[in-house]
Amino acid sequence: MPRFLIALFFAVACSVSAADAPLSPTEFTRNFVQTLRASAPTSTVSSGRDLQVRLQEPQGRQTTIFLYDAYDEYRLSPKDEDRIIRKYFAGFVTPKDEIRKVDRARVVPIVKTRAWLADVRTAAQAKGAVGVPEIVSDDLNEQLMIVYAEDNPNTLRYLLPEQLADLGVKREELRALAVTNLKALLSKTEIRPGPLVTVVKAGGNYEACLLLVDDFWTSDKIKVDGEIVVAIPARDHLLITGSGNAAGIAKLREQAARMVAESPQHLTDTLFVYRGGRFEVFKD
Repeated sequence: MPRFLIALFFAVACSVSAADAPLSPTEFTRNFVQTLRASAPTSTVSSGRDLQVRLQEPQGRQTTIFLYDAYDEYRLSPKDEDRIIRKYFAGFVTPKDEIRKVDRARVVPIVKTRAWLADVRTAAQAKGAVGVPEIVSDDLNEQLMIVYAEDNPNTLRYLLPEQLADLGVKREELRALAVTNLKALLSKTEIRPGPLVTVVKAGGNYEACLLLVDDFWTSDKIKVDGEIVVAIPARDHLLITGSGNAAGIAKLREQAARMVAESPQHLTDTLFVYRGGRFEVFKD
């Protein structure tokens, strides 16, 4: 068994609590972080939010590990914390050359706020990182941006500029490739109309990213009074109403503010309007 794998199993065994009571999201994240730090001592491991862990390798490569599914699985079987943590470490026990390979078919666009990218750079600099790497990104509007990542079942690895050549894709073709991949990964998109607000579900991971799928908005699937107005308070929430629906706008603002305050995956409570083939900040 590789030394790295042995160290990993030993670290997991030492970090797992024997308590029967389920750990809180904060405690579960802390255990995961402690285990990863012990297993990858040359990397920088941090967690700014519950159930999100950021790994930065010495070469500058950054990976975000989302633990929402892991924690849901743990809550159903608290005594299996050891097994569950090992399961979600799967991406880090393969040989390093395999870890660095980027699957072209898994490159997707992720909608983020501009503040998010600033926070990433500030956190890296605070931890002593020199020459913080540039994550490949595009502008979406004055508040939102698109970052590109390889979305694997257990991890999200943000793309760095030098990886584009390895992917064999031109910079100007990246967004189209990523959106095509996103559409392929969307197994089912469910639209739940309401008198004030329509809710869209897309598997719990890609709801906010639907802002980038043009044919979703130009089809006749979304019927509203006036222009399409949306909220993406969290990565797994997409709420829609019409610009001519005053009560709907008020409800959208109320729900967006509440979700931003409550969700560990929050994005923004700003509303956006679909106008001229793009989303811009909605100002009423």
